Amino acid sequence: MKQDFRSNAAQVKAQMENNITKALVSIGLHAQRRVSEETPVDTGRLRSSINYRVDQADKKVVVGTNVSYALAVHEPGIKRKYKGKPFIRNGIMNNLDEYGEIAKKVLKEGF
Repeated sequence: MKQDFRSNAAQVKAQMENNITKALVSIGLHAQRRVSEETPVDTGRLRSSINYRVDQADKKVVVGTNVSYALAVHEPGIKRKYKGKPFIRNGIMNNLDEYGEIAKKVLKEGF
């Protein structure tokens, strides 16, 4: 009896890529929320502008804003009006363990 050994490497690779994307999106959503929580509020424009994108090629999440005064709010000494509160850095760095747990959970569920 001849056995048919077909490679399922392509399917496994595709599933792994899909799981990685799901993990990155989950981390992005969580990071967006955490950074928003750290964002100082005057009018709410800066806080509501916090967003993320998944960089598929580099397998990373980028969190930021397109509001022109965000850097002045984030970094001390750029404008006197703002003391500087590194809300993006804090929102990311203070929650690294959570992002690791999200990645483990999502990747584990995929298999």
